[in-house]
Amino acid sequence: GNVVLITAVYATCGYTCPMIMAQTKRAVAALTDTERRELRVLGITLDPKTDTVKVLSSMAQAQEITPPIYHLLTGDPDRVEHTLDLYGFSRTRNPETGVIDHANLFILVDRKGRVAYRFTLGDRQEEWLIKALKLLISERENDGSNQASS
Repeated sequence: GNVVLITAVYATCGYTCPMIMAQTKRAVAALTDTERRELRVLGITLDPKTDTVKVLSSMAQAQEITPPIYHLLTGDPDRVEHTLDLYGFSRTRNPETGVIDHANLFILVDRKGRVAYRFTLGDRQEEWLIKALKLLISERENDGSNQASS
């Protein structure tokens, strides 16, 4: 029944993943306390072989993100890779450096579990992300329409 923001990051990323996390945190901070209670943020690891629960816990602590809003997810590498593919998170690992070149996506899922929006990094995209979050959160959960509540 919550609105869900899905993104993909990995703990050893030194460039775009911190930018993804910063944009996510700014978008969440732009919401009211009431709106934040209706949101879950899922960060799926792009490096499931390395990003253990302990590693992601350290990342969450460093990023100052906590449940119930934020969840960094890992698991069986094949299953995580399959999930990333289903959501369209393209990625390629450089075999020499281990760096993962990846899509910088924010996927918004509405209360009914449907992908409603896709955004990327950037100021304009961040503005749109915030507006879309507010719109989806304001939608009535059980009335079957997409009308925003007043």
